[in-house]
Amino acid sequence: MTRNTHFGIIGVDEEPRPESPAAARDPRTLRAQAKKLADSLSWLPNTPSSEVFPQRTSALTRAFGAIFAALKRSSAKDAAEDFRWLYDNERLLDTELQNAVSVLGSRTEIPHVRTADGTVIPRALALAEGYLEAVSSDFMEQEFVAFVETFQETAVLQSLELRMLVPAMKLVLLEQIARLGRGVVSNPRLPAQNLAICIRSLQEV
Repeated sequence: MTRNTHFGIIGVDEEPRPESPAAARDPRTLRAQAKKLADSLSWLPNTPSSEVFPQRTSALTRAFGAIFAALKRSSAKDAAEDFRWLYDNERLLDTELQNAVSVLGSRTEIPHVRTADGTVIPRALALAEGYLEAVSSDFMEQEFVAFVETFQETAVLQSLELRMLVPAMKLVLLEQIARLGRGVVSNPRLPAQNLAICIRSLQEV
């Protein structure tokens, strides 16, 4: 896979950033969302591990397998913006997918929680999902640090959890890209959704 226009120029000023609502986000609202998330999670000391990460990376591998196969049969000519972002960043996505499988593809003993809807997942993953939901997948480092610090005022994370936050965020972003990407490869002229912001956030994470 040789196409990687956007990945090749990360940090170059000429590359336009997808339109983002980040500047309008209220730090107080994000802190309140972080505290609400921490309060909503029930720690499960008797659940030190699960198949959540292996199952989700396996599903992700299958999803991207179909997307990559469709991209090989396609051309970016006359395609809409989301398709071009997907097409140009195929190498980035493949690399991050392999990294996710390598880091998260096996059982890891890490604190688990029960979410408000009853789902049992690693606490680091719950935090990653909660942050990205709060910011509509538009990652900003300073905001994320503040979100985690506020979360830890209620629930202090273990060192392993802190190390797993970045892989967990990448997993969530890859899942969102795969979900949106299925529609994009089916219809390359599909109007822009959130795909460009998800890919750019994946780069920046």
